[in-house]
Amino acid sequence: MRDKNLTFSQFNIQLERNIRESNGFRKFLAIHVLDTPILLENLTIRLPKDFRRLRALAIVLWFFPDPLKWNILLKMSFNKFSWLNQKQQIEISVLLSSKENMLKYLFLTERYTSFEIFGNFLGNDIRDLLISLKFISKVSSVKRTSRRGGYQDHGSRRPPERWLPRDDFSLTEYQLQKEKKAYLQTKYIRKLLIYLERQTL
Repeated sequence: MRDKNLTFSQFNIQLERNIRESNGFRKFLAIHVLDTPILLENLTIRLPKDFRRLRALAIVLWFFPDPLKWNILLKMSFNKFSWLNQKQQIEISVLLSSKENMLKYLFLTERYTSFEIFGNFLGNDIRDLLISLKFISKVSSVKRTSRRGGYQDHGSRRPPERWLPRDDFSLTEYQLQKEKKAYLQTKYIRKLLIYLERQTL
């Protein structure tokens, strides 16, 4: 156990209390009154690029009202976060899997101490996140039809000057490496989630 002074239930209570009673959290909910799913249909959230703020969002979203929580969770679940490294992608995936897994991961992991969680995460990171978190209106531009002669859509066809010789398998090898890396990462995340779900605290 990371901190012997806190039981799992005490950790959960303290985490939720620190989030809900923080000025940034209450101010954010007071400014963005988004309790209806109909209103959220016309809005989308701009996800931060910084890992610290993404990690804070993956923690704090579980304490948002339901329509807002599911809207953010849906958007983050379909995002691969390709600009993060592999460890960071795995951590975000675990935090987004469920509230119970998020709490168990933060409690059991030796990656972070209590001071980091209750100081940096719940203090600085969530405050910075909620200040920078913005909702933007979905712009639905009118598509005007244009009359063109001939066949314009060539799909992924390469221009003739960029054609590769038929015996060049470098792209195939690169694609196989990418697929193997993604498969191993998914397999590791699945094993980690199974381990967390089996823990009875």
